[in-house]
Amino acid sequence: MGANRAGVPTDIPVPPPAGRITPPASREPVGASSLAPKPKAVQGSRSFLPIQLPMRSLLFSLLLLSLVRLPAAEYPKMGEDIYDPHADAAQDVTRALAQAAVENKHVLLDFGANWCIWCHRLHTLFTSDAAIAQQLADNYVVVMIDANSRHGKARNVETDQKYGHPIANGLPVLVVLDASGEILTTQETGALEEGPAHDPAKVTAFLTKWAPPR
Repeated sequence: MGANRAGVPTDIPVPPPAGRITPPASREPVGASSLAPKPKAVQGSRSFLPIQLPMRSLLFSLLLLSLVRLPAAEYPKMGEDIYDPHADAAQDVTRALAQAAVENKHVLLDFGANWCIWCHRLHTLFTSDAAIAQQLADNYVVVMIDANSRHGKARNVETDQKYGHPIANGLPVLVVLDASGEILTTQETGALEEGPAHDPAKVTAFLTKWAPPR
């Protein structure tokens, strides 16, 4: 125990003056920042930002869609293209023959052009008549071959020549191949017409005759 000059021990705790409270040493000093209420997290509360972001994303997506243009039809007055002007017919036929061999089907080559009204009429019959569409699906792998000539360039000439130049019969013209690629028949489609359209009965008879044996 130590003492000061007056003889008073220095290591005896001296009580604070009356009316004064000394906070514990472990407490932080009381200041304005510690007196301010701290924000409490409220469960289930949402800010406006998560609501605004999806709306902004939607508007941005709509803007992009408005800028993207689908490829225009080759002949807009004829409606949507049924023949792909950019397709490689030779490759399409090769794939069709491979599929036909696996599925025991024949290959039906449909030569035509997007400007050809009778081509569109035959394609409509193929896709809208349920019985004919089913007959095609069961027995044939169909290849749509663009035989158009435009801007001084004929399309898919090699494929036309390979299968006997069928487009000399007019458009549309049908060629049936077996799974090995041998030509079974070539059909000019005028014989399948009846009035302003193709006769479903005649088309059905043709498809039945040249379907693979089951």
